[in-house]
Amino acid sequence: GTRPVGMIGWREVARATEHPERVVGMHFFSPVPIMKLGADGNLSVYREHSNAANGLVIDSQDRLIACEGAAFERPGVKVQGKPQITRTDLKTGKVEILADNYMGKPFEGPNDATLDSKGRVYFTDLAGSAVYRLDPLPSGGVSAPVRLLAAPTISSATPARRSGNV
Repeated sequence: GTRPVGMIGWREVARATEHPERVVGMHFFSPVPIMKLGADGNLSVYREHSNAANGLVIDSQDRLIACEGAAFERPGVKVQGKPQITRTDLKTGKVEILADNYMGKPFEGPNDATLDSKGRVYFTDLAGSAVYRLDPLPSGGVSAPVRLLAAPTISSATPARRSGNV
């Protein structure tokens, strides 16, 4: 039978993946830091100050792409960070901001992210109810965001190479 993802233990998730050391972004409680599940089965804090990170995915160069800053509310808890899309080198921990606005207008709540086979990053911004794309540049950077269409979520629209959303 099937059961909700929230009912599956993290060790079970790790056993089901090809690279358990790459299960990143498992959120058990909110607000929480970004967590990393190591190959040894130990769960540790990867990034303490996650800026309300959500929509995590790992690219082909082992960099963590994160949608950050969307307002998050649960009974008794409210979190708001700086809305932006970041890329973190998993080896060095260096974080770079890929985008924080569209045509000069700041994002309000980046939420979901995924990648395609060409390394393009697709993400949503809740306030604009739109899907955006960032194209990789030869310099290693990314293009300015391109607005593609209006849509509420893309978590399953384009298959990611490896998703960190659990």
